[in-house]
Amino acid sequence: MTSSEKNTRQSILEATKLLLAEGKGNISMSGIAKKCGVTKSALYYFFQNKKDLITAVMQSLPAERNRVLQKIAEEDLPADKKLTKMITHMLQDMQKEHGISQYIFRQIFANDADLFAMLVEERNKVLMTFQEIVSEGAQKGIFQEKDPGKSAQIILGFLDFLGLCFTIPDPTGKKECPWNPKELCDHLLSLLKK
Repeated sequence: MTSSEKNTRQSILEATKLLLAEGKGNISMSGIAKKCGVTKSALYYFFQNKKDLITAVMQSLPAERNRVLQKIAEEDLPADKKLTKMITHMLQDMQKEHGISQYIFRQIFANDADLFAMLVEERNKVLMTFQEIVSEGAQKGIFQEKDPGKSAQIILGFLDFLGLCFTIPDPTGKKECPWNPKELCDHLLSLLKK
């Protein structure tokens, strides 16, 4: 693939993300082509159908998030600061990607086994990163945790719950979680600390 083709493909993915983020779950290939400023035939050159395109978008989101989380994990910070940064990043993503999350939610409940398997795989990568940070914090005396795996599951379960708050369509049209995520995050971390 030439650099021009890579740029076009990336533009298509970005435009599709924007359409999904706007809550436009019933997007068409024609609408995507128009948003990207490409012909439908150019769109089909890169993606066989809408499912291929949406799958590519869905694969790119967790991969991007995992890259950022891995970068944070490698920073020279105490474990509690790393976890705070990671959780904050994930919460910001959830708020930003509200429409995309709703689309994923609908697809999973439409029994899209491939998408579900990909999301579980990416979630497990996040889980392992959290487990490493909790282990690091326990070894350095920052956290009192004896089972970093369970703590990582609890943290990720907390984030799953908040993600669900952003994902379930709100009949009032609000895109906000009814709880203060920052306060919940701080409280959760205080439970881990010595």
